[in-house]
Parts: sequence; C-alpha cells; structure tokens
Amino acid sequence: MKIAAFADGAGGVGATHLAYHLGWMYSELGVITLLADIDPRAALTCRFLDDRRLEELWPEGGAPRKTAFGALRPRLDGAAPHVEEVAPGLGLLAGDPLLAGAEDALARQWQGCIPDYS
Repeated sequence: MKIAAFADGAGGVGATHLAYHLGWMYSELGVITLLADIDPRAALTCRFLDDRRLEELWPEGGAPRKTAFGALRPRLDGAAPHVEEVAPGLGLLAGDPLLAGAEDALARQWQGCIPDYS
C-alpha cells in the first residue's frame, strides 16, 4: 500500500485540486484509491458530491454522520468508517464542517498523551 498526503495550513496552495485530479487519474489507471477529506471546509468532498448527497451526509440534529468526523467517534463495535464510492476503485472518506470543532478537542487530548519527562 502506498500513501500520499497533501496538506498545508495556509490554504489556497492547490492541495485539494491536486488530490481531486490524482484521485481520478489513479482510479482510471486501475489503482484502488481512497481520498480522506479531513479539512473542516470539506472542499474535496464538495467537489465530488452534489448538494443532495451532502445534506444526507451532514444531517441536522446529531444523527450519526458517515464522514471523517463520524470516523473519529469511538469504534467500540469495531466498525470501519463509511467510505463513499465515487466511481469504481475510487472511494472518499467525506469531509465534515464539524471537524473544525474537533480540532481543539483532539489537540487537548494529544497534549495529555505526551509523557512528562521532567
């Protein structure tokens, strides 16, 4: 398995554009490809999916979400995150605006994992 990651905190550098086109290119070459949109703006997800599907993935009222945010929830039952099939051999772990709120919570938990060597 090979992994490529595109990330930049500044925005506007073309990471989403590059990931979108490489995802299609690799899938058309027969390479099974999974794109994970972990940007709270969910720009990659919005490029692949129409508004109707986004409304289904981002339900109101706290319903379970089949997105990257939903994958962060504890997996006590051992289930894998939902992967949206965009095309044969091309899957998407959908982004979610709720990831913006999760960033702070994850950062706080990360700090708690760092051992105190003093």
